Amino acid sequence: MKRGDTIRGSGTGASLIAVVLLGAGLVFPGLGDHGLSDPWEMRQSYSAQRMNEASVIQVIEPLALPEKVYPTSVLLKEELGEAFTVVGPAEYTNGIPVKAKKGSAPKELVEARRYREGRLVHGIVLDAQLWSDAPGDSEAMEDLVETIGDLSNTFWQIPCVLVERRGAARVSALREALAQTWEKARESHERVVPMPSVIDGSLRDSISSAIGGVVGSAHNRAWFLSEKKITVLPFLQTKIMAWSFEAFGVSEFSARLPSALLGIFLLGLVVWLGSLLWSPGVGFWAGVVLATSPLFVLQSRSVEGDLFHTVFLLVSLAGIAVHKRKGEGGLSWLLLLVGWAGLFLSTGLYGLMVSVVCIMAYAFVIQDRGLLAPVVMGGAILAVLGSLVLVPEQWTFLSHFTFMQPLFTDRRPDEVSHFDVILKQAGFGLFPWVGLLPFAFANWGDKAETGGFGDSGILQWLFVYFAVAVLL
Repeated sequence: MKRGDTIRGSGTGASLIAVVLLGAGLVFPGLGDHGLSDPWEMRQSYSAQRMNEASVIQVIEPLALPEKVYPTSVLLKEELGEAFTVVGPAEYTNGIPVKAKKGSAPKELVEARRYREGRLVHGIVLDAQLWSDAPGDSEAMEDLVETIGDLSNTFWQIPCVLVERRGAARVSALREALAQTWEKARESHERVVPMPSVIDGSLRDSISSAIGGVVGSAHNRAWFLSEKKITVLPFLQTKIMAWSFEAFGVSEFSARLPSALLGIFLLGLVVWLGSLLWSPGVGFWAGVVLATSPLFVLQSRSVEGDLFHTVFLLVSLAGIAVHKRKGEGGLSWLLLLVGWAGLFLSTGLYGLMVSVVCIMAYAFVIQDRGLLAPVVMGGAILAVLGSLVLVPEQWTFLSHFTFMQPLFTDRRPDEVSHFDVILKQAGFGLFPWVGLLPFAFANWGDKAETGGFGDSGILQWLFVYFAVAVLL
């Protein structure tokens, strides 16, 4: 019997079943009985619900149009009504056209901005008649550029389409004038939203297909709404919740189910990894400690938490553990690639970078040339994805996965870095096993002195990352 195997005659399968049943008994009871009271949970749930609904196109056009001019909003409702939800001035104003004072924003524009407060809109259609009749009017063009930036959230934009319905000559003139003004805006700002498509609104057959194509590309973005601001996040967690809503209906249970299942998977992964590196007994007790930790139960029942990051990070590191234990093979590469893909899709470049840097640092510290292939592959993937995400100035699908969104750039309050707060959090998260921590650290120090890290060194090296992350 191996050292640490306290379950005589048991194997990995028995340990796995026992821990999974224990975890399910702690996580699943009352999973949908408490309500989504936390604002972050409600916003995540709202974003997932929107992914299952038709994209919303907001049309901003004059309420008073010339005779025989067919409103764009009505045209789009007729042509795209089944695939999109079209919202025109009739839905967000009282229907009374008011002539704006000189120098002030048109009433339709003011009401359109007000309508978007607290709502997700997947695309905006602007009628050029809200601005100057002369495309060469530089002041009107600058105002138009500023308006589009404001409506499109300036950083990661909502797709915008500009409709000019007064003939092909005016369409060409507007495109040229807008391009010149847009170039000036690019020179004076670090980043501006892409120039909108300019469509000839007099061509009924082309307008609906052009607008539908531009706006439809935005449907699968994971919009996140907070304090009347919209940003776009890595979408894996939101998309899985959307699938849960589609399969089981919109409810608190459906919202929490993905995290609960992922938590159970994490328990199984810990048991398997402990059994691989040490013995089934060690795997069993590692799973028990994790399952009975309050912080694990809370994360597994949370709609919006760090469980996706934790699970996929451990999956990638399990690939290194298998690589060292059994040599380079299909399973180790499968775990590495699945872990990296999950980290990128759920946390963006940040999560991928954490895994790759941990593996690089570990390989450097222990001077193991056998890890050269995973290190080179991880670095290459990070470099390629980093260039695809960060280099383009305009929106691409990979823009979901940037390092940080504007919504989360504010530093956390200083009080969360205080030692006593960290100590309390660690004690709560590890209760009732916190008393064993001194012995665990003592054993770790003893192994460091005797060079006995062995196959588990990558997991112990990960402690450095978590310590730095907590302190920051």
